[in-house]
Amino acid sequence: RSKRILGTVLTIVLSAIAIAYVTPPFDIPVRDADGNPIIDPADGKEKLKHKGKIPLGIDLKGGTTFLLSIQPAEDPKTGEIRAITKEAIDQAVEVLRGRVDKMGTSEPLIAPAGSADGKPRIIVQIPGLATEDLDRVRHELEEVAKLDFRVVDPESDRKIAEFEAKRGFIDPAWTILKFNKKDNPEKADRKLLVHRVPDITGDHIKSARPVYDLQGWHVSVEFDKEAGDKFFEITRAMRKNIDRFAIVLDNEIISAPTTQVEGGIAGGSCIITGKYTDKTASDFASKLMNPLQNPVKIEEKRSASASLGLDAIKSGQFAGLLGLGLISLVMLIYYRLSGVFGNIGLVVTIVVIFGSMALLHAVLTLPGIAGIILTLGMAVDAN
Repeated sequence: RSKRILGTVLTIVLSAIAIAYVTPPFDIPVRDADGNPIIDPADGKEKLKHKGKIPLGIDLKGGTTFLLSIQPAEDPKTGEIRAITKEAIDQAVEVLRGRVDKMGTSEPLIAPAGSADGKPRIIVQIPGLATEDLDRVRHELEEVAKLDFRVVDPESDRKIAEFEAKRGFIDPAWTILKFNKKDNPEKADRKLLVHRVPDITGDHIKSARPVYDLQGWHVSVEFDKEAGDKFFEITRAMRKNIDRFAIVLDNEIISAPTTQVEGGIAGGSCIITGKYTDKTASDFASKLMNPLQNPVKIEEKRSASASLGLDAIKSGQFAGLLGLGLISLVMLIYYRLSGVFGNIGLVVTIVVIFGSMALLHAVLTLPGIAGIILTLGMAVDAN
């Protein structure tokens, strides 16, 4: 008797906790008489009802799935092509996770994906991604964002002109880089002669954050001690308003400012200026903190609409209720009183399943709905 009493009490407590976690279970868009979603004028998003604690997957909520392939990369010091290792794949997954998290999306999925040809790939699923944000997200995912700093040759323009006119040669220790067209449209065809091997690499960036002042938005970069000391030594040898430091992003120059002080720039930090908004400055800072060691390429993109997800939810709810009703009816007719207790056990099973999903922040997907319906049949045997 004591065991039965204890079991009953624990079951009631567990069910109460599950109900508290799961009520109400789903986010369902509010629609008008014609079936069109109603937009909330406050934030421009769809109005939701029964906003609950179980997030919906991409097949129910709608969103976009990207399939990315990892590309080989060249070692900047040796020039050799580096093999794609497991560490490189894990690094790419973590970098992409950091970038997607910065976008403020909920419940994204970023994971390695196998393939028949053996090429390393990564799958990125972003629920609720708006159509107007597709291009921006695509750019965020594919950009390597490897930042480095290189000294500019004081006679850069003359040496490049002589080299292109075939009247001179370029020392192997130097290389010609173009300006980034996006950040410098007025300098789209401009080139500079810079060190082939970066003087300071992005691996030494300690932090990067967007900053706003009277000049507008820019990005503040802080180096670690090693790079800060080196930055001071290099700038100390530079002439004020003459010598320049090229700031290079993915082998394209985004800025090449002259030194504004004499005696070196101490403090281990610098400012990257440009035509930034609050969003672009934040995205740029995020990419500097999460650079990709190997570039990635989007091979496939698939989008699912929220309307299809709503139909799936309704179909799943109908199938679940119909299955539960038929099972309960058969158990009552065949087992009578025992069937009553079996049905109570079924209800407890359903409550515990949804309560556990809410507690563990599990995402409900279309296969998940099918699994829950299957569980109802399996639970009958257990009961």
